[in-house]
Amino acid sequence: MKIIHRYIFFSVGSAAAAGAALFIFVLVAANAVRDVIERVASGQLTLTMAGEMVALLVPFTLSFAAPMGLLIGILVVLGKMSAQNEVTALRSAGVSLWRMGVAIYVLALVAAGGCAFINNYYAPLARTQYRAMLADLVHEAPLRFIVPGRFVRDFPGYVIYAGERRDQELSNVWIWVLGKDRSVEKFLQARRGSITYDADRNLLLLDVYEATGESRTGENADDLSRARPVAVIAHASFALPMGRLMSAQKAETQKKFSNMSLRELLKTRWDAEEVLWDADYGSEEWREARVQKTRADFTISRNFAFAFSSLALAFVGIPLGIKVGRKETYANMAVALALGMLYFFLTFLAGWAEKTPQAYPQLLVWLPNIGFFVAGLLLMRRSNAG
Repeated sequence: MKIIHRYIFFSVGSAAAAGAALFIFVLVAANAVRDVIERVASGQLTLTMAGEMVALLVPFTLSFAAPMGLLIGILVVLGKMSAQNEVTALRSAGVSLWRMGVAIYVLALVAAGGCAFINNYYAPLARTQYRAMLADLVHEAPLRFIVPGRFVRDFPGYVIYAGERRDQELSNVWIWVLGKDRSVEKFLQARRGSITYDADRNLLLLDVYEATGESRTGENADDLSRARPVAVIAHASFALPMGRLMSAQKAETQKKFSNMSLRELLKTRWDAEEVLWDADYGSEEWREARVQKTRADFTISRNFAFAFSSLALAFVGIPLGIKVGRKETYANMAVALALGMLYFFLTFLAGWAEKTPQAYPQLLVWLPNIGFFVAGLLLMRRSNAG
């Protein structure tokens, strides 16, 4: 029996690793396209920094990829074993489905333990470092936000385009000055320009030279036939505030509950509990502390629930893999994807009640695990009896 357990353990483990790697690639690529690749193309990020940021995305995706990979491994391996009558042969030899599943349960427990550590420590740390690196782009290299060949809309009231850029020098600069309703009030086109950063005032200074354009102020600002030409301007200067960019990045790097480690969440919970003891019942301070405590409890529960989803999905995957009994890998992957999507959808539903203490979201987040455990036990009992 040890040989059978070893065979199932390593077969499911290798298939699970391949499945998890596939999901990690998809999830990391999706985040990288949004945050990293565009910045590399625009010159805001070096390849080394981009590689570091992509690596920091991996721990966060593991909480989703590991359970899904394990479910794929179970369905693929047990599906092939069932289709090739290996399961029938083992059952004829007196081996129950429970004994066949021992190796998978051990593998699921190992995955759950690893995911629990990652979800509560390494993933929040990596996510915080990732957001901090994005914020550093604004603080350390503000000049990079004027990207040649792209329309820059990061500065309130302006749209800026530069054809080429060499260090601080620009050529073929287009500037649209917008009104409160975001209509174009003034348009300038300059042969050349320059950018400098004023750290004391936190401003990006854009100077343009030999500019021409038109003014569109008034009620009919969008009527191009009423645009008034602007005489050739030898020099014009624009002060572009960096406050919005920096405040947006600062907000991203502030400690959210999802970015806190287990120790930080427990401290937040204890601090909120102290306020609950000291504040007047029903007061604004009391209600806010109650919400904070509930959110901390929910995040802790969700981190552990995600970790033990490996075991919950394994309970359902074993009888389904044997029952379906298909050799086709793509069919088993489709079943795994459907089950995984159902599980995570139910889990995210509980997140809607995160700020509602009366709904006890810290308990609701465990319902998908409990439901899959119960469904798995019923399916296992039925398959084993058959």
